Amino acid sequence: MHIILIPGFWLDGSSWDEVTPALERAGHRTHALTLPGMEAKEADRSGITLRDHVDAVVGVIDALDPAEGTVVLVGLMGAGKTTIGRRLATRLGMRFADADEEIERAAGLSVKDIFAKLGEAEFRSGERRVIARLLAEPPLILATGGGAFMDPETRAEIKRNAISIWLKA
Repeated sequence: MHIILIPGFWLDGSSWDEVTPALERAGHRTHALTLPGMEAKEADRSGITLRDHVDAVVGVIDALDPAEGTVVLVGLMGAGKTTIGRRLATRLGMRFADADEEIERAAGLSVKDIFAKLGEAEFRSGERRVIARLLAEPPLILATGGGAFMDPETRAEIKRNAISIWLKA
């Protein structure tokens, strides 16, 4: 799995130096980023925006070989999977799908309502089916929900059928 490590806004990529060896020993490919304007304490940040930071992350993903097939973005809620996924899909000329939006469409309910009315177990079951369906389609960029990758069946399906990239911010 490719793991993109995004430091806090006041740190650089070296903040991940203690973490990357263990991840690489486990077989992952790590990409520790230094966001624009964070190269040094005295770096000029006056023209740097959040768009520049998102572009830096998309640039790393963009450098991966899309010919390998579907790219699945995983990570905790708020890591930027949907924002980065939409931009990456546009750059690569690929279709984008957000798993939560697809689940809502299939169920006719919002994620919040599915949890409230049917419970987490039923939500995860539907999530597994939707993600499996999306992975069977032609290559695309897929942003998963924050808890999707915690499900062993979903994780195995993604491993078999896609390139997974963990965004950790």
